[in-house]
Amino acid sequence: MSLNTMTESELGISFEENENQKMIVEMVRDFGDKEIKPNMMKWDESQEFPIQLFKKWDHWD
Repeated sequence: MSLNTMTESELGISFEENENQKMIVEMVRDFGDKEIKPNMMKWDESQEFPIQLFKKWDHWD
């Protein structure tokens, strides 16, 4: 059997997200929806990237 035809379980690995990874994905998605999405067109049109976004991310939870 070649590596190309082996399943995840046969290889002993999994590409499923664990609970910590799921939590990070949700946190990033929430931040994007609340802090980036509402302003993205304005920032795109003005060709700016708001540095204060990094400060908000640092304190996000």
